[in-house]
Amino acid sequence: MINIKPEVSSLLERLIWHMDEPVADPAIIASFLISQYARRNGTVVLLSGQGGDELFGGYPRYQAMSLINLLQTLPLSVQGIIAKGSTLIPGAIEGALGAKLRRARRVLSAITDEPDKRFMAYCSTTQDPYIFKVLHTEIREILNDRSSAEQSLKTIQSFNFNGGRNKYLCRDFVDYLPNHNLLYLDKMGMAEGVEARVPLLDLEIVKKVISLPFEWKVNGLKTKKILRDVAKGIVPNEIINRAKTGLGAPYRKWLRYDLEEMWNDLTSEASLRKRGWFDPDGVREIRRLSQTGNLDLYMLQWAILTIELWARQFIDRNPAEGRFAADNPKHP
Repeated sequence: MINIKPEVSSLLERLIWHMDEPVADPAIIASFLISQYARRNGTVVLLSGQGGDELFGGYPRYQAMSLINLLQTLPLSVQGIIAKGSTLIPGAIEGALGAKLRRARRVLSAITDEPDKRFMAYCSTTQDPYIFKVLHTEIREILNDRSSAEQSLKTIQSFNFNGGRNKYLCRDFVDYLPNHNLLYLDKMGMAEGVEARVPLLDLEIVKKVISLPFEWKVNGLKTKKILRDVAKGIVPNEIINRAKTGLGAPYRKWLRYDLEEMWNDLTSEASLRKRGWFDPDGVREIRRLSQTGNLDLYMLQWAILTIELWARQFIDRNPAEGRFAADNPKHP
């Protein structure tokens, strides 16, 4: 078992150096530690299940898109009441209960949206108004209220699935998977000299599975249905039926307690004004809303930390001269 301890501040700086770009996902920590553990035990090649969620429908958002049809039978007025009422659901409670409440809030708040926008709402941890709130006024003017989901919406609408929900899996496959999951998987492995192989992304598997009906992959609450069915008799049932477990990390707890000193340093008014990317008042407000338990805006805070740490390494100084380059001869 690998224990992720709260000495995360120095590790986070090192991993951002290896990432070479500000990818704001705490999963990079777990991915790195797995690679590090493997390397120290003499393993240099790992098999990864990356691509399984996108191909076979493993993310909870696919369940939500499948089940929301039940609520859509309600009158529009009732749907509107449900959407507004969802804002009363607490957003920053810790633990398993908090995760369920956040999921319910996200699903119900988007019930009145048109399907493509609803799906993108399920993909995002932070709504656009809160993202714009923390940006410097000049950056907001440049963006001109553009949605953070704009490019992904164009990708979804470019697919020709005759209204089928497979287009949502395809969006994740061509956009989210290569630009996010495979990106950090490769870089965190390479940080320790470990290669990750992705057998589920074999070309013939992809060609076959991508054409199968959505309902074969997601059936009500059952995700990866066809993959689970094929595995019966080969893989133990307790593995087939267990709940999804990702490469998550307790980043909310870290930001709330363990990383408070780092947060205060990186987001001080002097630091933010010197950088010129974020609005100090907006950053203080999203911090307050999270710390008081009103909203879960911790992923936005994680993104701010990641961007500032990246900027200090790659803009404020030559990264080739930093201590992480010196500590890692593989990266001269």
